[in-house]
Amino acid sequence: MLYESLIAFQKIGDRSVAPQLEFLLRDLDEKVQLAAVETAGLLYNMEALPSLRSVLERTQKQPVRRATLAAIAMLPDRRTGRFCSPTCQTVTPSCGQLRRKAWAA
Repeated sequence: MLYESLIAFQKIGDRSVAPQLEFLLRDLDEKVQLAAVETAGLLYNMEALPSLRSVLERTQKQPVRRATLAAIAMLPDRRTGRFCSPTCQTVTPSCGQLRRKAWAA
């Protein structure tokens, strides 16, 4: 039920619900956690950035690491106003560090 709800929020695109879904980033069900991570990125939930970084640092599951890195890449860097995209040539140092960390495992 949680997974389907997250997918519905992604499709609706209502950013006002994003902060209320942050607790699902730590869900024990990997499918729900992946959907929550993806939803945080798609809804541009800047408030979830510390939690996303925490998930990236703590998880050992490669699919979760990849999804988390992709979600972080969807969020703009407040200092530069640029997005941290895995395909861009110029990235902020913190983005490059996160990317290297995610793919090193």
